[in-house]
Amino acid sequence: MINVPDRRRAVELIDEAVDAGASTQKACDELEISLRTCQR
Repeated sequence: MINVPDRRRAVELIDEAVDAGASTQKACDELEISLRTCQR
């Protein structure tokens, strides 16, 4: 299980990537987490 600070950072990185034009799936792939995990 990912700890809270790491989870927050992951969400920040995904949001930043999506804002820059990446798909959520690609951003999650880079962090090696599933899209479903990201959606939770």
